[in-house]
Amino acid sequence: ALAAFDRALDLIPGYPRAALLKGMLLTDLGNQRSALRTLVAARTMRPEVPDLYGGLAYAGRTSGLLEGASAAVATRARLSAPFRLNMAWFAENTYLYSGRWEEFRESLSPRQDPVFIFYRAYLELAADMRPEALALFQQGADIHSTSVPFGELCAVYAAALSGDADGA
Repeated sequence: ALAAFDRALDLIPGYPRAALLKGMLLTDLGNQRSALRTLVAARTMRPEVPDLYGGLAYAGRTSGLLEGASAAVATRARLSAPFRLNMAWFAENTYLYSGRWEEFRESLSPRQDPVFIFYRAYLELAADMRPEALALFQQGADIHSTSVPFGELCAVYAAALSGDADGA
């Protein structure tokens, strides 16, 4: 996959979609340095593309560069504002990593999907609201049609909070 992204970037330097996907893959592989280099190079050529800043935020926050990640989130928001993008599938983890819990909570979609239920439950748990967290984790665990890994993660947390060490 990396070779395909490199080929695309050789053909069209700074191509945003190729740079973003390559950056995300490199980040997922634990190579944030290369991801940031790829994304910064593309951003230098195409600074008006909001998606590149999302990739910069992802690579930045997972490497501990929270100030840079937060700046990238703010730039993406500014550039995206005129387009009124639907972000209902998206949770901005940079806020969570930065301890900006209310902003993180506000970024969560109200959709009843295990991803968003997990994060709402996680925030309840972090606030020491164990019964509320448990109810949400159980709710997320009961949904099997979408976001299966997060549903399974909800089940693990629910088991742990219930004292079921074997189930966790």
